Amino acid sequence: MGSVADFERAMEILRQRGKNFEVVPGYQDYNVYIATGRSEADIYMSDMNNWCLVHATRYIPSRNLDGRLFIPTTSMATNFDDVRPTVHTTLNHVVSSNGGGNWDGVPYVILARYNDVVALNGNPKEVSQYDTFFIPDPDNGLVLPQDACLVRPSNEKNGELYVIGEHEATYKTSNFTDDEIERILNMIRESYGATESGDLYYKYDSYLGKENDEETMRILLGKDEKLFKIYKNTVNKKDFLKGLLAEDRDAIMAKFLRDAVVKLAMEKQGFRYVNPSEGSAWTDNIARTAREHGIVASSNNKGHSASIEMEMESGANWLIANLKNLYAQGQDIDKIFSLIESKFNDDGDKRVNRLFKQVVWCMKTGKPLDLYPSYQRFFMTAVDMYEDKYDGRKYANISDYSSALDITMRRSAIVVKNTFSQWLNDIKRGPNREKFDSKLAEFLGKFDQHDLINAFKSANSRF
Repeated sequence: MGSVADFERAMEILRQRGKNFEVVPGYQDYNVYIATGRSEADIYMSDMNNWCLVHATRYIPSRNLDGRLFIPTTSMATNFDDVRPTVHTTLNHVVSSNGGGNWDGVPYVILARYNDVVALNGNPKEVSQYDTFFIPDPDNGLVLPQDACLVRPSNEKNGELYVIGEHEATYKTSNFTDDEIERILNMIRESYGATESGDLYYKYDSYLGKENDEETMRILLGKDEKLFKIYKNTVNKKDFLKGLLAEDRDAIMAKFLRDAVVKLAMEKQGFRYVNPSEGSAWTDNIARTAREHGIVASSNNKGHSASIEMEMESGANWLIANLKNLYAQGQDIDKIFSLIESKFNDDGDKRVNRLFKQVVWCMKTGKPLDLYPSYQRFFMTAVDMYEDKYDGRKYANISDYSSALDITMRRSAIVVKNTFSQWLNDIKRGPNREKFDSKLAEFLGKFDQHDLINAFKSANSRF
């Protein structure tokens, strides 16, 4: 195992074993469909025992003190400076690029049995074949079972093209031999056909396969006239382009290898690779199966974008972004108060308006800036907004919904409080303190103090 010939044989076995299973399941076993009225993928994915969680990441996973792999939330990874309390996975396939980001070049992929992950962490907050997400313990992250499998790059010179081990699988992303390049590109051509998923490959292949017109080449060469002249004067233009596009070629091959190795590793772990398809019986029945187990579910890729978690994340990060904009003004007192006044008088965004009323009050009184009440308000708004999704359940507060989410939001509020206090103290100890005091007094003189006090109390009301 590991040579390009081995890889070709493995790919052929996958094609024969699961022919059409991952694209239009059911047609490879007509008798199953006739007997049950259901495709093989539908039957297979209706059973939670067959669910494999797949997590693609740009960062090599960490191990806890027990040696287990775990996936931290973004909040954990940023010391709660960024609010994202969730960990996202797909079921039985690698996430494809979408509005949430480009995942083609993500090097690490983790595979783990769904039921084993649930046994260690509890149920996910929402299930979808496209996006199954958890709110893990903010100290431990999403803990993975001992038999989880890590798919990762391995670029030792003269090393194996790929290796499928018990709990680790590797694949090359560079240092390809000429034979590997030629044969893998042929496999990509055969696998992609003329589909949209092969668009990047066909752009690469078309540049090499014919004499390109001048405008096309100027675009390809980034309008670099010197490079264009070298190209024009080069006798063997195909070899020139091969060298120029080597990085693109390697990226294309690495993605193909990564996805193929994930499929092979999944097979070794006892799972089938099943692509999602909105409106298909299997993707719909994954959601149905989850609901039967009391878990919120959706049969499309919009679950997280219309959820309590998303409202909390986007609301908190929007407030934090506005505060960071305030901090970015440095010691320029005029710019600081110009920004504050514009936000203070902006009724277009009540969240930001309320935030800057808190900011002014904290400047006046020296009290700490506490965003937790605002987070609580975002939560209650989200509960009302998505009442139908959560079967009309009324949660009393964040902790009632998820203690892990509550801890994350409290820690975020502490980070905000400390950062704001440090910024304000730096200004008060800085060379422009007198100007700051003068500007603040001038600013406060424009408003009725009772209105300001009421606004501050409203902003800090938890309910």
